[in-house]
Amino acid sequence: MVRSGTESLSSHDPQKRVIIGVNRMSLTVILLNVTVGTFVWLVTGKISILFGVTVETSALALPLVLNRYRKYNGAAMSIYLTMSVATLYFGCALGKAIESQLMITYLIGVSLFMFSRRIYKAVCILSSFLILICLELNSKYEVIAPIRMNVFTQVAVRWSAYLAIIILVIITFHLYWKNDRALRKELQKYADQVKENLEKETREHKNKDKFITNAGHEIKVSFHSIFAIISILENDLKRNGDINKTIKVINDLKAACKISQSINDNIMQFEKYNAGIPTIPRDQLFNPKILFESIVDLYKYVAIRNKIEIECVILDMPKHIRSDDVMIRHILSNLLHNAIKYAPNNSVVLVTCKIKNDILVFSVKDSGEGIPKSVDIFGAYVSQNPDGLGIGLFLVKELVTNLEGKIAVESDENGTIFTVSIPLHPIKCNKSAVLPQSNLS
Repeated sequence: MVRSGTESLSSHDPQKRVIIGVNRMSLTVILLNVTVGTFVWLVTGKISILFGVTVETSALALPLVLNRYRKYNGAAMSIYLTMSVATLYFGCALGKAIESQLMITYLIGVSLFMFSRRIYKAVCILSSFLILICLELNSKYEVIAPIRMNVFTQVAVRWSAYLAIIILVIITFHLYWKNDRALRKELQKYADQVKENLEKETREHKNKDKFITNAGHEIKVSFHSIFAIISILENDLKRNGDINKTIKVINDLKAACKISQSINDNIMQFEKYNAGIPTIPRDQLFNPKILFESIVDLYKYVAIRNKIEIECVILDMPKHIRSDDVMIRHILSNLLHNAIKYAPNNSVVLVTCKIKNDILVFSVKDSGEGIPKSVDIFGAYVSQNPDGLGIGLFLVKELVTNLEGKIAVESDENGTIFTVSIPLHPIKCNKSAVLPQSNLS
């Protein structure tokens, strides 16, 4: 019964605590009427006391019913009016035998707890003072004659009234304490949430600042290479140099531009992910040999600069496969870029590719220092290199997932190998569509 009417309210709703408080006060006063009220009637023997106790007890069932039907303001107002009328009635009926004026503090406290709107609080406080004035006037002029009692009866009634008032005041303070404790818990929870959000935003801002700085650094280094190649090309043309050498320089320039484009693609792809824009895989027919060799040739330019050699092993496979060649290019480019970045000078990065059970399997292996197990390499902004963007492997994981594939990592002090498995779409092909290994080398 205490929680009657709170079923549809959340645990954080302030109205729920008020409803429980109103129900608890109604039940408490009903219990006091049954016990203390019956005792006062017995010691005084007056039917008017029994009448008042019966009417008040019946009226106090109304707040429980109103709360049950979600008439919350009506329930609060009904218990206040019932208690106010009862205070005035018993104060006049028992006169100086009880200190009914003490109930005014209780009535004001209850009204401040039950009502949130100022107009209701003001009306209740004003009504309480009017009741106090009426009690004082009746005490002085006895407009309503009080019940005459002997000394023993007066003491018994007075202390019974004290007991009832003290219990009501304790309950009121208890309700305020519970409400204050609940509010402090909610405030602390909100403060913790705000603190956590601020810390998260601070971390994100730091990561984004680092991301922007490192992105600028990578693009700047790439453009330095482009400008250097342009200068070589310009000087060669002025000297009317060897056409073959010029073509090589132009190819290097294309490679440097492609790498810059790859860095920019990473940034754009990451921003699309942050914006919640889905990347939908395409269904494209392409030659895997050309795709993988073109990517390896592109990154050989960066590898040579770092004194690293790239070896590419392509096992027997069809001339064409069906999948998203753009995503696969993006995945392999990021893995190669990452391997070259962490591989030591004068080492080899090995790329292997094969088809197994209609699954494209390719791997990139370097001989770097390995990845600590505590590092979440696929997390955003995670990079062991202070100049890295920290989004390459994050995007690799996302793209592999979009292609319904899997990526595995094996790493120790001798190096790291990333292996990607991507299921291929079915394609009709015959035996002549398979390229022997001798023609690929």
